Amino acid sequence: MKINGLYYNYNSPVFGSKKHSVQKADEIQRQTRRAFPMLSPTYIDNFYHIKKYGYNDRLKATRISDKIHSKIMTAREMEKFPQYYGINQSDFEKDTPYALILSIVRDLKLGNCQENAKAAVAVLCANGYLNTKRANLYLQIDMVNKHTGEVEYTERAPLDHSFAITDMNTEDDLNIVVDPWLGFADTKDKAIAKFKSMYDERDFYEPRSYCRYRFFLSKHNRGEEVATSDYDVKTKMVIVPIESFDKEKLENLGYYTQLINKRIKTDN
Repeated sequence: MKINGLYYNYNSPVFGSKKHSVQKADEIQRQTRRAFPMLSPTYIDNFYHIKKYGYNDRLKATRISDKIHSKIMTAREMEKFPQYYGINQSDFEKDTPYALILSIVRDLKLGNCQENAKAAVAVLCANGYLNTKRANLYLQIDMVNKHTGEVEYTERAPLDHSFAITDMNTEDDLNIVVDPWLGFADTKDKAIAKFKSMYDERDFYEPRSYCRYRFFLSKHNRGEEVATSDYDVKTKMVIVPIESFDKEKLENLGYYTQLINKRIKTDN
């Protein structure tokens, strides 16, 4: 995954040509970065590759990014198993999504896209946008029969990227992506266009190959005789919500987010 040139977008102005809901969402993602600043190991890796530093500098950067990654993974473990780590939470915090991880990343100032996505959901809720979910990016792979045009098999491979999706209280659907890790907010279609620039074709080679292999193996196991030339492998990026909470929990999340960070509220 390439992020060079994208994650600096949070410093760019919001142009008037964007509709108001997207402008507001972009303001929210900026506010998320201010309220929950996080250093990502991926930033370090990409920065040193962009600058083409020498071997020793890259080795040093790798060691630093590995340490940061280790701390982030420990924070995720602490979120899953707070009792094991001796963390005491109030009943309110236990019933509030992301409460523990938000507290941890606020103090550590470290996090990857998953932590940034959770922070974005929290800030959206703090500003009253409760129809919000965390989502992941997937590569959808379709095996298409050339003769009938029918999709006979579909598989989704994770692309290791997380963000928030919302309707900003104005859309008909969860049609706006809020991605503070990459530093932008936009409609789903435009967000997917941005995401595509993060990947090379080689990133898709393995999931495409495995999908194709499994499809023809299943055909063979059922005794069906098919020619590989009879099928096309088509791919597209899709956004899939992975977490959904009821309104009361999201209201709790909004309240908690304002409680631990007083700068969180923006003008609606």
